[in-house]
Amino acid sequence: MIWFIDKVWPLILDSNQNVTFHIAGKNAPKWLIMKIESANNTIFFGEVENSTDFIQKYEVAVVPLFSGSGMRVKVVELMLNQVAIVSTQKGIEGIANNICDYTLVSNDPKQFAEFVIQLQNNSELASKINLKHLLLLSINLMLQSIRKT
Repeated sequence: MIWFIDKVWPLILDSNQNVTFHIAGKNAPKWLIMKIESANNTIFFGEVENSTDFIQKYEVAVVPLFSGSGMRVKVVELMLNQVAIVSTQKGIEGIANNICDYTLVSNDPKQFAEFVIQLQNNSELASKINLKHLLLLSINLMLQSIRKT
């Protein structure tokens, strides 16, 4: 999150001063909350009652992860809720490769910001990516069902 706020968010704000970054999450340390709240045009909600309701309010989500392991359940939840995603490579790690082919991925701050701006300004592109995510998730689910029988 610090990487995004320090290196990516200012680039996005340079493109559009009216955009706001909404962040939810539980158990955030105080220093992180202070960092988030000190950045321009950011809102920290803390733990939200219903993550699906929160997610569905927005058209674009960022996954700026650089550490951790395992499959990213939140990324799949974003895909199922048709929210366009910009992620670092680590953020999509553990998800089927064919799904990752249709996600905007970059570890470079400038390119990451450009992807976010592109999705904000091009709802048709976001819709195409979201449709591909849904189709690929459906195919993977069907394949898992077939393998179990």
